[in-house]
Amino acid sequence: VYRGEESTAPVQYENEQGKATREIRTRIERFHREGKISDSDLNFIIEQTGGSDRFIRYAARVALEFRKPELYQGKILKSSNPDSCISGVVALARQADKGLKDSLLETLDKLDYSKLKPYQKLDLLRAYQLVFIRMGEPSESARTRIAGKFDVYLPSENDSENRELVQLLVYLQSDKVASKVTKLLQ
Repeated sequence: VYRGEESTAPVQYENEQGKATREIRTRIERFHREGKISDSDLNFIIEQTGGSDRFIRYAARVALEFRKPELYQGKILKSSNPDSCISGVVALARQADKGLKDSLLETLDKLDYSKLKPYQKLDLLRAYQLVFIRMGEPSESARTRIAGKFDVYLPSENDSENRELVQLLVYLQSDKVASKVTKLLQ
């Protein structure tokens, strides 16, 4: 039997800060398995791929990967939200048919790199890399176009961005990357 002076009233044990975000993530994670899904739930998941919280974007992307790509690819390919485009392309690169490669590259190409936030730039560069890893090399015209698009951004003030840019530009056989990397190394 407790005989002290301290209160024995129940305490609020749940952290109220971030509760709404945790509820969204919990709702999304219920779809981390195969099975039927309503159109409204699928739309909710797609909407969350464009959110500001990276953990929710991740959970939403994983939920998409449990769905047939045909159910959501049209919405992702038409999206104007950079986070939705990038997360959706990653999901499609991991699950869709290789014949979708050109559409995925077009979706990534429509994003204005100079207007992206630092984390979005890294995510975009990694999304291009994943498309090439999973779906194969780009055509010569796509290779030239994409290399030209990113050549102007190297060097960047961000070391992580430089690393990703160099990897992508070397893969794309940019004729400018060697001289730029040499300057960075000096």
